Amino acid sequence: MPSLYLCRCGGTISKALDMDKLKEFSERISDVKACRVNDALCTPQGLKQLKNWIKEDNPSCVVVAACSRRVIGPLINVVASEAGLNPSLVDVVALREHCAWPHRGDKEGALIKAERMLSAAVERVKGARLGRRVKAKPFNEVLVVGGGVAGIQAALELADKDVKVHLVEKTPTIGGKMALLVKTFPTDDCAICILGPKMAEARAHPNINLLTYSEVRKVERTPNGFRVTVEKKPRYVDVEKCTGCGMCAEKCPVKVENEWNGGLGVRKAIYIPYPQAVPKKYVIDAEHCLYFQKGVCRVCERVCPSKAPNFNDKPQLTTLEVGSIILATGFSEYNPAEEEKYGVQEGKGDVITQFQLARILDPSRPTQGKLVRLSDGVMSKTVLMVQCVGSTDSTLFPDCSRYCCMA
Repeated sequence: MPSLYLCRCGGTISKALDMDKLKEFSERISDVKACRVNDALCTPQGLKQLKNWIKEDNPSCVVVAACSRRVIGPLINVVASEAGLNPSLVDVVALREHCAWPHRGDKEGALIKAERMLSAAVERVKGARLGRRVKAKPFNEVLVVGGGVAGIQAALELADKDVKVHLVEKTPTIGGKMALLVKTFPTDDCAICILGPKMAEARAHPNINLLTYSEVRKVERTPNGFRVTVEKKPRYVDVEKCTGCGMCAEKCPVKVENEWNGGLGVRKAIYIPYPQAVPKKYVIDAEHCLYFQKGVCRVCERVCPSKAPNFNDKPQLTTLEVGSIILATGFSEYNPAEEEKYGVQEGKGDVITQFQLARILDPSRPTQGKLVRLSDGVMSKTVLMVQCVGSTDSTLFPDCSRYCCMA
C-alpha cells in the first residue's frame, strides 16, 4: 500500500492551497496507508524525517507531493534507497509548479487540481515495476543513418577518432543528392570532384562498416546504448564477385526511366546508379526485371564472366550494438508535376526541375553538358527560373527549403 508525503515548501504551496483539506482527501484515497505533511522536505531535517517515515510506515510505494522531480527527485531517491525502498517505486508530484504558482489567488481551484494530481499519482505508482541499477560501459560504436554528404562527413570524422561507425544508406550507393549535382555553391566546384574522394575514403576506412541498400527496421534502448536491427535488401548480385564490367547491363533487354537522372533518359533493369557510385557494384531492379516479373530472361547471368548475378538472394537482418545514433537522412525533392499549373511533363517537356537542370548540365550526360531542350534537342537561348516552387503555396510547403537558391 502506498504512502503520501506532502510538503508545504516553506509556505509556497500551503499559501496557495489548503494543506489540511488536501491531507484529509489524501487519506481517503483508496489503498493509501498513511499521509504526512512536512514544512520543507528538501532540508536536511525534512529529508531525515522523510527517511524515518518511510521506515516507520513501510509502504509498498511512495508519492511525494512537493516541487518538481527535477529539483527534489535526486534527493528523494537517495532517501528512499537509504530507507530500503527502491527509487523506482517513488513518484514525485510537482504541486509547486502545477498548482501553487499557476493558481495563486484561487485556493479552491488549486485544491481541486491537487486532489486530481495526487489521485492519479497513487494509481500510477501502484502499477510501478521494480527497477534495478545496471552499470554498463557505453559502446564505442556509432550508427549513422543516411549516406549523403552529411552522413559521410560525420562517419569520417568519427572514424578518424578511432570510433567504429556503421554507415547505413537505403539506396545502392552512398553520395546522396550532392553526388548528382554538377557544381556547388558558392565556389562553383565540381560536386562529385569534392564528394567522390570522401565516398571512396568512407568505403576504404577500416573503422567504417558500409551498409548500402539497407534500412533500419528496429531500434531498442539498452543500458549502454541502442540495439539496432538493420535489413540488408537483396541486390541479386554478389558484390564479392561483381567487377563492375557492365556486360550484364549491355545485354539486359529492359529499359526503364532513370530516376538517378531525374527521369531523363533510361537505365537497365540491372544497373549501377552512376559511374562514381560507391560501391561500384551492379544491382537488379526486381520490379522491372523480366525474371522476377515473368520468370524469363536471366541473360545477365549467362553473360557475366564472374557469375555475379544471384537470383536467390534474400533479405538479411543484422543486429548492431551502438552507443549513439546520428540521423542524416537528407530530404526528398518536391515533384512540381503534381501541380498542373507549372506545366511539367516528366522527362518530356521543356519545364524542368532544378535537379533535372543539373543532370542536363553534367558533362557525362549524352548532351555533354549542353543546355538543350528536351522536346527537340535544340540548344536553349533563354532560360526562365521560377523560384520557391511549392514553398510559395501555403497548402503545400509554406516554409523555405533553404536549398533551392544554392543549388
